[in-house]
Amino acid sequence: MTEQNNWPTFDDVLTAYQHCRVGKPASVQQSRFELKLSENILNLVSDIHKRKYKPGQATCFVVTHPKPREIFAANYQDRIVHHLIVSRLEPIWEPKFINTSFACRKGKGTHGALQNLKTQIRRISQGGKLPVYVLQLDLAAFFVSIHRPTLKNLFLKGLNPRAKQLQWLIETYMNHDPRKDVRMLCTEERHAAIPKEKSWFNRAPDDGLPIGNLTSQFGANVYLNDLDHWIMRVLKPMG
Repeated sequence: MTEQNNWPTFDDVLTAYQHCRVGKPASVQQSRFELKLSENILNLVSDIHKRKYKPGQATCFVVTHPKPREIFAANYQDRIVHHLIVSRLEPIWEPKFINTSFACRKGKGTHGALQNLKTQIRRISQGGKLPVYVLQLDLAAFFVSIHRPTLKNLFLKGLNPRAKQLQWLIETYMNHDPRKDVRMLCTEERHAAIPKEKSWFNRAPDDGLPIGNLTSQFGANVYLNDLDHWIMRVLKPMG
């Protein structure tokens, strides 16, 4: 059996589980999963290889800071699967991302973005001698407007043709719509704080990604990668 056909192994899923729990407070679902850790990992490996795995029920709740947002939290096993998928996609996409893309990337993040901004301001201003202009843009209702089939095709595009298990797992995840069997963990009044155009419940079946999932954060970088390159190569904003 080749490495492609043998994926994921017990060690692959164990590593995904370890990454899933780093820096996160223990939840009830996590504790239940860990009560029979080896058994649950073996079952997940088996379900993927037998193509029996199906995403479970998500939980929807609303956060209000800094502004109202609709969060879809996947169950714990699905979060492990998200790490499993991203672990195989990162080596393909990381070399394709522009250097100044900072969201949800190892060694980047908010602190990396701020440090880069300071460096660019010093360079462009020639040590504070010249004015520096900054253009701040935002994609309105971005996550709920992403076309999932397009992102799915981007995920599948660069894969090894022999990586059949990974292809199947990506398609299974991307074809799943958490809205259909969601557990609401907020009152109607609290959910009403979400503007209609920003609620995933008001979007077409093929539109939107669940805010709060690792695959969504990583997928946003993949989805915008061509735009990032166009801005850097055509608009050339860095001065």
